[in-house]
Amino acid sequence: MSNKLLFIFFSLILVSCVKPKNDCLKTRAALDIGSGSTKVKIAKVDLCKKVIIENLYQEEIPIPFKEDLQLKKSGKDDMFSDEIQEIGFQEIKKISDKIKKFSPDTVVGVGTSAFRTANNAIYFFSKIKSEIGINVEIINQSKEAEVGLYSVAAVTGKKPEEIIVWDIGGASMQISTTKDDKFETYLGDVGAISFKDQVITQIKKKDLKAVRSPNPLGAKNFDKAVLIAKTDALVKVSSKLKDVIKQKRNIYGIGGVHSYSVYSQAGGKDNFYTFEQLRNAYPQRVNLTDVEIGGDYAETEITNMALVLGYMDALEIPVVVILNINLTEGILVYPEIMAK
Repeated sequence: MSNKLLFIFFSLILVSCVKPKNDCLKTRAALDIGSGSTKVKIAKVDLCKKVIIENLYQEEIPIPFKEDLQLKKSGKDDMFSDEIQEIGFQEIKKISDKIKKFSPDTVVGVGTSAFRTANNAIYFFSKIKSEIGINVEIINQSKEAEVGLYSVAAVTGKKPEEIIVWDIGGASMQISTTKDDKFETYLGDVGAISFKDQVITQIKKKDLKAVRSPNPLGAKNFDKAVLIAKTDALVKVSSKLKDVIKQKRNIYGIGGVHSYSVYSQAGGKDNFYTFEQLRNAYPQRVNLTDVEIGGDYAETEITNMALVLGYMDALEIPVVVILNINLTEGILVYPEIMAK
């Protein structure tokens, strides 16, 4: 074979093995439709290098899907009411209109805890698909944890085995990492809304249909809430994961509970908050009313502090590094996770 033919032959092999640049670079949109809020992010991404090149748009909208279920507003167990479905539909339609302005190559959505519970969640998302054109997958909690882990990996550039990700949502919690090439995770059924409701019913002895906020909580009730959270962590988190946490890997907190609620209340600086900061901060806040706390999430602010403080104490976590991200980052740059 002549040198010229050899050159052509190997050139063809090289071209077939290298992914064209335009196949790597995409504009993608992702929706994380959670129990208490819906997050959207649009970004330019490199699917080959697994990085976000440029954030184009992001937004978070409070939509209380989990609360609707807990209050049985539909009149039935585990069914979304017509009211919350209409609110959710209209908000997602507004999001879709904003997404279209960026002409993304792909739009992907996930539904988490509340949608795993609601018996009519599939109907709701089928309406979103048929009338708005966005496909939303209801993911199990294990996949939710995996997406969260890879979201942090995408943003930090670190390998999954180098980090621990602590994600607190409205009705669930995930702590995840990898060890010896195996996925290690804690899948909890407590989150910002469910823990707040637990405090109302178990500590304050109130009916959720009559009382939606535990505030003002008070110091004694706050201590009781911390104890509930601490006991939950001690009993339910595996010894293997506890050992990994003690290896002093960086622990990244994602989701609004960490990055907005606890971080701001603890007086966090730079990109982290500490156990000591949180312990020193709560006495000044436990007697505040919802009006004094302010914001869309006033009802859960104080119990968020108790939940996180209890877990940090039980698992001996001194510092939580904050990343203002959610599941959307992992969805954007790791489409293969969603394809599993």
